[in-house]
Amino acid sequence: MSEPRSLSRRSALAGLGAGSIAAFVGAQAAAHTQVENRDVGADSGGSSGLTTATHRLSGLWLSMIGMPSNAKKTVVVPTFFGADGSVMLMFPGTEAAKQGIQVKGPAIGTWEVLDERSGHFTAVQVLSNMNGEYVGTVEVEGFPSLDDEGENYDCDSSRNLFVVRDELNTVISRLTASVENPMRGRRMRPGRSGFPDSIDPHDQVTGYDDPRTPE
Repeated sequence: MSEPRSLSRRSALAGLGAGSIAAFVGAQAAAHTQVENRDVGADSGGSSGLTTATHRLSGLWLSMIGMPSNAKKTVVVPTFFGADGSVMLMFPGTEAAKQGIQVKGPAIGTWEVLDERSGHFTAVQVLSNMNGEYVGTVEVEGFPSLDDEGENYDCDSSRNLFVVRDELNTVISRLTASVENPMRGRRMRPGRSGFPDSIDPHDQVTGYDDPRTPE
């Protein structure tokens, strides 16, 4: 029997999900190794002596951002800054772009230390259409800056954040971040997913109102 020449939409999306999980697990394993060997950070951090393994940006974050296709609408982007200098951003798997519906892989790349409160990352995301055809890439670049507690970050919205290339790697657009909904992140911890209404695990919870439960 000959192989089918094109994947079904469902198969393509399933493959995307499996690939994203595998990439995430691999990145976590690499980070775990680096945390156990913190003297082997991927970046010297300049005169500060900080490395990607010891910087407070290292770890898992729940990021939120307004996408270029709809800057007013905020989407959730789980983000991983690895201790080994790797970075991965899990954007929504599909987007209604100007070119039509796009299937999007995770944005994977590297990050470096700028100073004790900020870093710089560059990642690449692969795009295909609903027919399973490769249509190009999106390069994502950001400069996250931590707050005093190291629990939140903001990215500068005045810089170009997205560079879109077609299937021939030709740049077709450069897009700035949304001024209304710039990229922001909140550290994820057990019991605190990073959403604004999630509970800090250090807080004492005595109870809450649940409309599903009658008095």
